[in-house]
Amino acid sequence: MQGFLRVNSFTHPPENILKLFPWQVQRKGAWQELEVESYKQHGDQILVRLKGCLDRDQAALWTNSLIAVPRSALPPIKDDKTYYWSDLVGLEVINQENQNLGKVAEVFATGANDVLRVESREEGQRIERLIPFIKSVILSVSLKEGVIRVDWGKDF
Repeated sequence: MQGFLRVNSFTHPPENILKLFPWQVQRKGAWQELEVESYKQHGDQILVRLKGCLDRDQAALWTNSLIAVPRSALPPIKDDKTYYWSDLVGLEVINQENQNLGKVAEVFATGANDVLRVESREEGQRIERLIPFIKSVILSVSLKEGVIRVDWGKDF
């Protein structure tokens, strides 16, 4: 597929990424707005050709790049139990013992479930915790309070 790139989408369903524009694509630390010229689905994969990307060499320049869209391009959230990953970054994570485990630095998919990467500083050291974003662990999320309550020990 000359000039086509495979897209790993975090939208649900994955092909919804094709409804969100404009795309900002990060390459070498800089963001650039790029236009999707054409796309096709190949099985469960999404393939796109970026405008001006006519061959394999040009497409290779964008391999492993991040795609972002402006918040205004996303559908509005309809209830307080739905949120975007970006809404979770920066929230405090508190366990059932009322211990602060740190702040969400990142949310990522593992295939099995999503994971919160939580960072804190304890006794002068940077601590990183990976907390699965699953019902049995995530007790509540309050964007208003800026807190995620979890069933997760400080020693995990």
